[in-house]
Amino acid sequence: MRLEFYYDKNKSDQKETNNILSSLDRVKKLGVKVAINEISGITDDKRFELYQKAWAPSVLKKYKIRKVFGTQRNPGCQFGEIPALLVYKDDSNHSSDVFPHDKHGKLETVEEFLNKIE
Repeated sequence: MRLEFYYDKNKSDQKETNNILSSLDRVKKLGVKVAINEISGITDDKRFELYQKAWAPSVLKKYKIRKVFGTQRNPGCQFGEIPALLVYKDDSNHSSDVFPHDKHGKLETVEEFLNKIE
């Protein structure tokens, strides 16, 4: 498993981000590959490209992510401002999961996912 975490140091909730970073450090010590990406100052086009990586798992697993990371009219506009975690199986270039996401009306957070890794 490989994890990619995206956040914006200027716009992300600092308490939430610090908790996630602490959990990622714990998970890294268990042997999971972790990439931490601070993305403040990126262009809107680049932000949308990163958001596109989350599409496949959201479609396959029937998650809603459009309004989690943006608005109906502007999907992905807050990707990274809302801390985001992409999960990859092995060395695949295609993400297999994304957090947070809305699954049947319940928000599943990054921290909830990380707390399940032992």
